[in-house]
Amino acid sequence: MTATLKAYFDQVARAGVTFKYNDQGVPEGLLTNKKAYVVVSSGGVPMNAPGMDFLTPHVKTFLGLLGISDVTFIDATGQMKREDANESATAAINAIDIDAMLA
Repeated sequence: MTATLKAYFDQVARAGVTFKYNDQGVPEGLLTNKKAYVVVSSGGVPMNAPGMDFLTPHVKTFLGLLGISDVTFIDATGQMKREDANESATAAINAIDIDAMLA
């Protein structure tokens, strides 16, 4: 994970704003009933590669802290290696119904 993304997460995770601590001291997300789309691009590590992909589980866990459990990852890895990488990522992004999300 890049330092910039880590810094962004640090700015987004705000006790009392995006999550709270319950009476037992356990964090509970305040951004429930939200959907997240995460586009993952990596120069060499395939998404969901066992023992190699540390980013997607971390992002999913972080979003869970905020209360976002409906997460869709879009694989845009291997842009320079796979001929279909751009087309498949673009198709997945274009399939997102933005109007339904905003309704």
